[in-house]
Amino acid sequence: MTNKQKKIKTLFSYIQRYGFNQSLENIALGIGITKKTLFNRYKSREGLEKEVFNFWKQSVIERYRNRSLFTNNAVEKLIFFIYELKKCKELEAHFFDREIKTTDFELIDDERSFQFVIWKILNEGKLEEVISSQISSCSWGHLLHFNIFNLILHDEKNVNIDFIISLISPLLTKEGNEILTSLNLERLMQD
Repeated sequence: MTNKQKKIKTLFSYIQRYGFNQSLENIALGIGITKKTLFNRYKSREGLEKEVFNFWKQSVIERYRNRSLFTNNAVEKLIFFIYELKKCKELEAHFFDREIKTTDFELIDDERSFQFVIWKILNEGKLEEVISSQISSCSWGHLLHFNIFNLILHDEKNVNIDFIISLISPLLTKEGNEILTSLNLERLMQD
């Protein structure tokens, strides 16, 4: 881990614990530096928030990628990605809530975005023939991104398995639906 990564991780840990609404003085004090050093590193509050928020998103995507190494297909990858976002809501609520508040859910092709991850899963699923080749990965990626955050995870304490199935199954092939049906989603969504 580079020195810059260690610094951003320290900032991330502080924001994760206390939230984004802390004064810059409290943030600097909380991570053991002066306010001047904080400004030298991040130039502004917006720069600080953007940097730590991007660090969080990259961490989520990296955790998902590591977890997805143990999947057999795109259906499982999609479920694991939803699970990873569920864990974020529980353990990194300040960041998760910020994603909901600040994301306008426009079509994004930046590989550091959650929507891009979903789009990539859908395209892999098309190649595996578990996701219908007739769907638009871009449109469905946008739809899934919005619905995962705003309907599946936003207000619910527990993930609604039936809603996940009703959201995902229309884009699956017969083989993809067989895989979805065979998964124990209740167990997969548990800690």
